[in-house]
Parts: sequence; C-alpha cells; structure tokens
Amino acid sequence: MPLTRAQDIKQLGFDAGFWGIDDATKTTGDKTALDEFLDSYIWEASQRLTDWVGNANYEAAQAENAAVNLKRAMARAELGLVLAEILPVVWARAGAGEESFTFEGQSIRIARTSEAEQGRTIQSILAKAERLVKPWSSDVELGGIVAV
Repeated sequence: MPLTRAQDIKQLGFDAGFWGIDDATKTTGDKTALDEFLDSYIWEASQRLTDWVGNANYEAAQAENAAVNLKRAMARAELGLVLAEILPVVWARAGAGEESFTFEGQSIRIARTSEAEQGRTIQSILAKAERLVKPWSSDVELGGIVAV
C-alpha cells in the first residue's frame, strides 16, 4: 500500500477540473476514475521508492508505529516521485496560461516551461526525494535521468 494517496495529488491542484476526469462517480469499490488514473502514477513512484530503500524499510514506513521521521521522509519522497512521474504529462497538455503550484517550497511552473527548465525541475525533485531517504537507501544508485 503506497504512502501517497490520490487525495494528496488532488490537493496540489491536480484535481478533476485540471485533468477533466470524473471524480464523482465510483467506478470500482470506493475509487473514482480520477483515483484510478492517479493511482497508476502513485504505484510507479512507490515501486521506485521501494527500489531505492528496499522492501523492509518501505514496509517499516507504512507501519502504524513507524518512527515519525521515517514515515515523513518516505511519504515526502514518494510524493515527489509521483510528481516526477506526472509532470511530463502535465507539461505536455499545458495551455498558454501562466499556471504554477508549490511543492516542498519550490514554485513549479506548468505553462510556458522550456524543456531545459522541465529537466531541471524533475532533477531537483528527484534530488530532494533522494536526500530525504538517503539514510534508509539500499546500495542502489538513486535518482537517474528522467526523459521529459
């Protein structure tokens, strides 16, 4: 079970109005079409985080009695990884408006963003996620290049 929920992404402004995906009608169980859409990105991010920190550390962060710093670091890193997954889609469909949102104190522009700026933004998000989980990381190389 990922640490990030679809609701966490919606609170950043990536809601039904932004995506144009139904968030009112339940499609499967308690999930809407928008929840299912966002869950695919959340799953990718949770897999990447698990690769970075290992199953034992990821599962420890999910435990009810998890240390606060472990749970908070893993949750923040995972949310950043979700953003790294969805931002290329967001930029590809961005209109001409000057829209932005703030994540971890960093203002991220959605519209009128060059490919170079997109790459720098993704790398910044990945670097922050890496720093957050470094104390629990496996011996795998973290970060990496994301094609934008």
